[in-house]
Amino acid sequence: MRLLDRSILLLLVLSPTIALAQPVTVTLVTNVPFGKRPTLTVKASARVINLVLDLERSDGGGKVTARLPVLGAGQSKVFPLGDGALGSAHYDGTLSLTYGADESWNSGIAVDTMVNAEIKIGYQREHLFLDRRVLEFQISRPSRQVEAELTVLGDEGQELGQGKQSYTNAAAGRWLAIPWVPTGGS
Repeated sequence: MRLLDRSILLLLVLSPTIALAQPVTVTLVTNVPFGKRPTLTVKASARVINLVLDLERSDGGGKVTARLPVLGAGQSKVFPLGDGALGSAHYDGTLSLTYGADESWNSGIAVDTMVNAEIKIGYQREHLFLDRRVLEFQISRPSRQVEAELTVLGDEGQELGQGKQSYTNAAAGRWLAIPWVPTGGS
């Protein structure tokens, strides 16, 4: 009887290490600069076969279907999402595979991605109008909505004024004016 108790105890202790929690881990890079593409990376915890990633863009903008016959334990595969076009996208789909002793595994996947373009701000001394308390600046690409804030500093680093302005449908290269209001004793 004592031998049977030890065997049951040994099985109970070993059983968590026998069962594989998840055969893969999935990591996402969803917010990327223009020129890059969002990615979904699958890393195998154990050897997997017949891996299929099937995603569909919710706005009808395309489908991602990728098949991988084998992914060894510890290996990763990076799947690019979308075409890298500016803006946001939502994908829904599944990741399915086989692992271990011919065990099937699948998981639903929902991904929101964003491809951003950097906006560069430019200004020139000729577009600083101290008498009217206005600075004109340009942006490097068009934007539907721009929120600008300005803090004006004096030669000694003291704050002279502040301004805030919103712009709708701002064009690239067009001069945008932001007035400021004097602060304190300036």
